[in-house]
Amino acid sequence: MPLAWEPGPVTGVKAIEVYPAATLITHGHMPEKSYKAGVQARRMRQCIVNKMAEDIEFDREVSCRMVENDDLLDAALCVVAGVAFVRDEVVRPSSDEMERAKREGWIWFKPR
Repeated sequence: MPLAWEPGPVTGVKAIEVYPAATLITHGHMPEKSYKAGVQARRMRQCIVNKMAEDIEFDREVSCRMVENDDLLDAALCVVAGVAFVRDEVVRPSSDEMERAKREGWIWFKPR
């Protein structure tokens, strides 16, 4: 699958590289403790979902599933990053960084 390198509306099938933690950080939703594992992980996911719900309307069942399953929450965060890419609200590699980015990859994220 080809990678998209030009933020904005995309035609055809393309992929971008995203990292859920980068999306959490740039949206101000990064919890103080792990949301993946540990005794407080579920509570951390609930906090993240609550903060995301300030900007995104989720069906109650979807919200509950994201709280229960960190993979579903990560998938939602990838969608949030994808929306930022399509809206051209992401940090782009500079012209000096582009060759290296195309060789090694580029994590697309919204600026703070």
